[in-house]
Amino acid sequence: MYQDFTILPPTIILAPLVCYSKKRLFEELGEGAGAVLERSTYDIIHALNDREWAGSTVVADGVAIPHAKVAGKLPALAILCLMDKKIPFNTIDSDPLDVDIAFSFYFSPEANIEDLQLMLAHLADIFDSSDLRASLRRSHHDESKVLQILHKIDRLLVKKLKLEDDEEPAPKPAAAAAVQDEAAEH
Repeated sequence: MYQDFTILPPTIILAPLVCYSKKRLFEELGEGAGAVLERSTYDIIHALNDREWAGSTVVADGVAIPHAKVAGKLPALAILCLMDKKIPFNTIDSDPLDVDIAFSFYFSPEANIEDLQLMLAHLADIFDSSDLRASLRRSHHDESKVLQILHKIDRLLVKKLKLEDDEEPAPKPAAAAAVQDEAAEH
């Protein structure tokens, strides 16, 4: 797990991930997040499915940002999955959508919803970059390159947040700040 980000929470990288369905992806995410957050796989999958029923989390060509509020050991966690091929990722009432990059987030129910929505909106903007998506896809067998790209994403988030408030330093989302505070205590 990587924890040295400014905005992004501690992040697990699953790449390359062999996965053939959204259901199986959510099972992988549930197992990974459940182990770190000390929650059951079922709780994680249920939270992801509940959020997905509210609307698709596909944000760009081949990219989804599934997320959910889940109480756990950490106030926030991210898992970046780079799949070996695209999988169907649509809800019953949507057009067919295929995904091979899933950047999932788990936040404490106490997290500031406005900060989370802002971060997720900025991530969606960042993933609009076809160059960034192509770089992730090319790097899915090299974790060190994927980590470099995650640091680039983190820097872009910092920059976007600073542009919104030029007079003050970019605030950390409450979830990321709490994670770093807890990490410093240990």
